Amino acid sequence: MSAEDFLMGQLPRMANIASGHWGRKAKMKPLPPLPDGVWDGGGEPGPHFTVGFGRVPFTPKDVGTKTYYLAGYGTNRPAQSVHADICASAAYLDDNSGKGALLLVSLDCVGLMNPDVGLIRKKLEGFCGRTGCRAVNIMSTHSHAAPDTMGMYGKLPKTGRDKAFMDSLYSAVCRAAWQAYNTRKDGRLYAGDIEADGIQKDIRYPEVFCRTLTRIRFVPDGGGTQTWIVNFAAHPEVMDQRNRAISADYVHFMRKKIESIVNAKVIYFNGAIGGMITPIEIDKDDFMKSVTWAGEKIAECALKIDNERELKPLINTIRQEFYVDLANIMFFMGGLLNLIPRPRYATGSGPLNISLKTEMNYMEIGDVHILTIPGELFPELQIGGYLQEGDASIGGPELSPKPLRELANDEKLIVFCLGCDELGYIVPPNDYLLHDEQPFIEHAYDAAGRKHYEETNSAGPQTAARIAETFEKILKIIGRM
Repeated sequence: MSAEDFLMGQLPRMANIASGHWGRKAKMKPLPPLPDGVWDGGGEPGPHFTVGFGRVPFTPKDVGTKTYYLAGYGTNRPAQSVHADICASAAYLDDNSGKGALLLVSLDCVGLMNPDVGLIRKKLEGFCGRTGCRAVNIMSTHSHAAPDTMGMYGKLPKTGRDKAFMDSLYSAVCRAAWQAYNTRKDGRLYAGDIEADGIQKDIRYPEVFCRTLTRIRFVPDGGGTQTWIVNFAAHPEVMDQRNRAISADYVHFMRKKIESIVNAKVIYFNGAIGGMITPIEIDKDDFMKSVTWAGEKIAECALKIDNERELKPLINTIRQEFYVDLANIMFFMGGLLNLIPRPRYATGSGPLNISLKTEMNYMEIGDVHILTIPGELFPELQIGGYLQEGDASIGGPELSPKPLRELANDEKLIVFCLGCDELGYIVPPNDYLLHDEQPFIEHAYDAAGRKHYEETNSAGPQTAARIAETFEKILKIIGRM
């Protein structure tokens, strides 16, 4: 019996457990509401920014002698070699207003779940105490050429996560944080953006994606190495299912190109990549040509930005925890079989009476506004462009929440996806279609014959609404609504 057949055979029993045991538990002891986040806004700007950068690789040194399963493109895809280091990159930003610094971390991995983020924050408590760091936010680039950090890409029914590898990842984040602090310098921050045309494609109808590439550039007083924060939206999956080498995918080539031309270190945060937004392939037979091209094209766009403005040295932030209904029986099974190590809460909500706890973070760095999203957001949920009734699978755009930029009345609102969690795809409710007989297992096809793959890798149909509701709550707390 194959691993897939084994899991399929367990579905009825798991469904009974989910609706029975967890349902009863939910009725017996529902969890209290999560507290409101605390906004640290207000106050006067500091005299200047202080910024530092750190980068530490966590590439396994024993690839070939020990099995590491690459994430993405199905299960049981062992790595055979190393193409380029995967790294933890960290930027330490302090506005010198007296409120403390912000630590932003980018990991070259498919995704890091919220409990892992909590564990790293725990390990960094001493760092925060000694440095005055007030917030630590950890994002993933979503590389499909990195070892499994979620547990769902191994040789089923066993987990794909390797404990020693995860420990090395945690250690790399902590070391990068200290590097960033120890290299900090005073200086100025500038922000600019550019429309990066001809790089992305959207392989799910409708064709909607955010073309904007944003760059936040730190220039130290007296010169020296700059720090560039780059935000764009594209799946790092160009090294496709044929690949067996560990790599940061196009992100490696983007960083390499920029850092070879200017005296700067680059930290990259992915945008709204659901849908799926992915780089164009210039050579379907040679993914190395395509991945090099994608990274270098994104770098060229970042280098061309010429509309910079100086940012006021003032950083405000808020963290808001919330629950998301878990409807995906496969995710539930993954947790029950210890493939996906995260708690499930008996909230009494959703079809399985189970929820996952997650978070969003809103940050203002000068006039740059950033929202972290705990998964792979469809661009329609950020910038609009929902399908109309008759074209969408379920109904009209009124079934989906207001786009985040419209909620915030902020056409420049940036999203950092895979922020402090990975809940999978966050799909517009009006086009969220499941298979009638085997939801979350088989892909559904709509009336136009279009495949609905992303739903099978999502927490459930209510996630988009929870994201919008939580952002509304944040906006009310900070006085923007």
